[in-house]
Amino acid sequence: MTAELTLDPRKDDFTGVEQIELAVDQPAAHLWLNADTIEITGTEAAGERDPRAAVLRGLAVHESPARRKCHVTIRWKGHLSRTDNEGAFRQQENGEWYVLTQGEPLGMRRILPSFDEPSYKIPWRVTLRVPKTDAAYFNTPAEATDESGEMKVVRFAETKPLPSYLLAFGVGPFERVPPAM
Repeated sequence: MTAELTLDPRKDDFTGVEQIELAVDQPAAHLWLNADTIEITGTEAAGERDPRAAVLRGLAVHESPARRKCHVTIRWKGHLSRTDNEGAFRQQENGEWYVLTQGEPLGMRRILPSFDEPSYKIPWRVTLRVPKTDAAYFNTPAEATDESGEMKVVRFAETKPLPSYLLAFGVGPFERVPPAM
């Protein structure tokens, strides 16, 4: 699964887009993903044979054929809480704003739509779009950073197979101190 989140610690809301590749082994009327307090703003689905065969409505897939691959794209908006530290939240320290996350036990459902269950362990590819003045951190090291647009885009290395609730990220004016040798 790949996910890209656009986060600004000085704003209350964030956006995201993700691509999910599914192997559908039996007909299904719905594709249920765990999502709490996020607003789905757009969906697209395409399959190997007929791109019209899997159309998303919210978090449901209609007319899903059996035994084929389906690629699903989901766009959403979420809220960065200032009072609740479950999911993605904003915190201010010395006049500076930071975004932090708490995915366990159910917080990741407030950050991105996913199969948020312990048995669903998949590799994750995450990209964070953040203000150029902020640092971005994730479970894995950054592979590439692009500062050519309005925001800095940081693409992180793929994780080992993990359940979604073990993902974590931080965005803000963090200072990094090199390790003492």
